[in-house]
Amino acid sequence: MRRVVYLLLGLSLIVLLPAVVAAQTMTAKEAAELVKERITVPADAEDFTSDYSEYDGRGQWEFRWKGKGETLSATLDAASGDIVNLYAYGDAFEGKATLVPKVSEKEALEAAKRFLQKAAPSRYNSLRFTDQPPRVIPLSHQQDYSFYFERIVNGVPCSFNGAEVRVSQSTGKITNYYLTWDYKSKFPPAGNTISPERGAEIMKDNAFELMYFRPYPEKEGQEREVKLVYGIYEPRRVMVDAVSGKFVKSSYFYLLRDAMAAEGGMGGMDSMEKRAKALTPIEEEEIAAVANLLSKEEVQESVFKHFELPEGFKLSSARLYENDRKERVWHLSWNLESDDKVSGYMSAAVNAQNGEVLSYSKHIYDPDEGEKPNKYSVSEAKKIAEDFLRGIQPQKMNQVRYFDSQDYVEGSRSIRFRYTRLVNGVPFYEDGFEAEVDRATGEVTSFSVQWGSFNFPKANPGISLDKAYEKLTEANSLDMAYLRVSQPRSDRAEQEIGLYYFFEDYQPRLVDAMSGKVLMDSGEEYVKEDKVEFTDIAGHPAESDIKLLYSLGVVGDATGKFNPNAPAVNSDFIKMLVLASGWSAGEGRELENVPDAWYIPYYQTAVYRGILSADNLPEPGAVVTRMDCARYLIAALKLDKAAELEGIFLVPAEDAADIPVKDAGYAAIALKMGLLSSINGKFEPGSSLTRGEAASVLVRYMQKVER
Repeated sequence: MRRVVYLLLGLSLIVLLPAVVAAQTMTAKEAAELVKERITVPADAEDFTSDYSEYDGRGQWEFRWKGKGETLSATLDAASGDIVNLYAYGDAFEGKATLVPKVSEKEALEAAKRFLQKAAPSRYNSLRFTDQPPRVIPLSHQQDYSFYFERIVNGVPCSFNGAEVRVSQSTGKITNYYLTWDYKSKFPPAGNTISPERGAEIMKDNAFELMYFRPYPEKEGQEREVKLVYGIYEPRRVMVDAVSGKFVKSSYFYLLRDAMAAEGGMGGMDSMEKRAKALTPIEEEEIAAVANLLSKEEVQESVFKHFELPEGFKLSSARLYENDRKERVWHLSWNLESDDKVSGYMSAAVNAQNGEVLSYSKHIYDPDEGEKPNKYSVSEAKKIAEDFLRGIQPQKMNQVRYFDSQDYVEGSRSIRFRYTRLVNGVPFYEDGFEAEVDRATGEVTSFSVQWGSFNFPKANPGISLDKAYEKLTEANSLDMAYLRVSQPRSDRAEQEIGLYYFFEDYQPRLVDAMSGKVLMDSGEEYVKEDKVEFTDIAGHPAESDIKLLYSLGVVGDATGKFNPNAPAVNSDFIKMLVLASGWSAGEGRELENVPDAWYIPYYQTAVYRGILSADNLPEPGAVVTRMDCARYLIAALKLDKAAELEGIFLVPAEDAADIPVKDAGYAAIALKMGLLSSINGKFEPGSSLTRGEAASVLVRYMQKVER
């Protein structure tokens, strides 16, 4: 029911708009990438949708991922980049609730803080955890902890703004989150106010009174006895102006935390406050990391050393974060505050440790200026870019070379020039510079640098360039085809059809210069999988099943041998089961304390899918018994819980008494579904399974699974 309520509330705030909205400040791609940088989306997502909406002039992107048994929805404010809403459900997020939470309150609170810092990093320092207790009663119905963080403005709580984060008691994962934030209103200063004592006096004189009150008892059916009390009848309708001291009575004012307080008790505030103020090791580590960083004001000075702040521009946002290279970065944004038609923005990213400007961008739109003619040629614009780069990065500019991307036309007003880093005379394309020049004004309108500190091996290859290319073309021969290719070196980009040789993108393009191994982009060695028909299955009872699995890519062997009469071992069977189920190797969280072996990615998926236990992985070379096979298949079909019900299954086999009670369900279901057949009236749980028998079993299993 709570999900329906939140959904209706969310829909009531959405105004549906056409696909193209002028107020949109972030593209779907940019928004989706930003969301995925901050939260973990379902790894097995099979469905992804997006919507754009606008309310009160602010755009929002909503993204929804649906995987097997899990759904996640996240909404991003398109102007601020804040994740303002998240809703996740499914066993992967919620788990199975019990009367005793599997995740402690402290662990859940820390999870909520970590999430909030990622979801709304620019708001995090303006939020304070309140002393309201999390809602965990009744345990039989409440599956989540709920924590509320209140916005602080000028050192004073802003009670109608804040964030609530709900954390599953079973998994410790975030199941619900919403951020309510007023981005537009101006807040009066908090210095010139009447004293708390004076405010209390005014409220007492105007709103406090003797009255009768009938409490709402917690126990259902308990008599509501009338009591005589002193109090304020409608606390959400009376207030005192803290500046003027005037008593004010309104229709109603809303506190975001009211909904939370209504569901939880009010006890334990002192202990909660102490726990909230006590820093955890994670918090202490983070505070130490940011303690000696440059301030927002200091990094602005770094920007203004190289870039002039145009008149009318005001700082609109500042965010301190850690990028993917573990660098602490300040990102600053300025907007042009103007009442006329002119608009503009400026942004910069600065290394928070040394003040190095990492990126810069500026754009001003003035419709009255019209189209300006290009004053500078391409070569002149390139010189402007290089002079600028030598001024801002004199040392690093000596370690780059120009990279002609040829992605502009001669008539382009703005051209972006790119320079690639050289290390030991060898290009490192991940690092370098970019500078964009306005050819009408000669101004550098954007700039970026990426320059990491890495350990580079010596430039002494073990094989020649010719030999490496030979290896590459052996693995990935060139294709020839007609392609439509853009020719940018003209007044406008023209597309011309030509006949070209080219490498397919999905094929390998790398060769290890020391070992000579052909590599995929992942760094893994490329292994060409040539399909070779099996030569040892003709006339075998499982021949047709083996061929079917081969055609579907479930089995394959470059040697041309299947060895149908050899015993099936765990590593091979788990791999076949994963592939037969339509799953991928390496799904879910990486396994810990396991060898670096070919079968581990398949074991990982099997753990993720509930077939294996990460704490009790089977020996890869051990023979698969018929009972092992039954357990694997029943778990893959999600029937293992039913199979583990003891005392309700009768195994239709002569040796049923030899089967342990805990395994009877697996054996009975496997026989009943026809996954396994009896052998001369017996189940024979300890008998080994051959590879041919395994192929037939998997085909029968696949026939039972609906897509």
